[in-house]
Amino acid sequence: MSPLPPASTLAEIAAAVARLEERVSRIEHGARGAERLAAIESAQSEPLRIDLALIGRSLIVFGGAYLLRAITDAALVPTPVGAGIGLGYAAALLALADRACARGRPASGAFHGATALAIAYPLIGELVVRFHLIGPTSGAALVLIVFAAAMSIAHRRHATALAWIAVGATLAAAIVLPFETGSMLPFV
Repeated sequence: MSPLPPASTLAEIAAAVARLEERVSRIEHGARGAERLAAIESAQSEPLRIDLALIGRSLIVFGGAYLLRAITDAALVPTPVGAGIGLGYAAALLALADRACARGRPASGAFHGATALAIAYPLIGELVVRFHLIGPTSGAALVLIVFAAAMSIAHRRHATALAWIAVGATLAAAIVLPFETGSMLPFV
């Protein structure tokens, strides 16, 4: 049996292998690809933690949405304008979800995404049922657009929690809206 090499030799070999792995990763994915892979691996290894700050932030965001609704209900802004701002508010929250996930904060991204969907889907339902600003087909198309945006972020950022939230919220909207609108076909 041959003796083991000294520890310094093993450390040198390990460092050389790490450098080779990094070079191969850069060749396969480009220089920025290696950084992205490292971010994805760290985000996947980080457990999804829920803290009170995320819950509080979501409640403040809901407060902003309710303020916008109150302004619209008081006719301080026309209903179509208020609805457009509300959908823009939800889109901005999805953009914040994307940014949070890109920075390795999947819990923050999931909360932003959940809040965005909780604002967008009821608003779409009201656009169809209460305000009659759009028809059921347009409402179904908006639901699909919001779902596609959330799933695009979830796929690109490897945000599993956001993907499940988007699927659940969209299924709920697809089940409730046909009964509220009286039109099954667009939502099927």
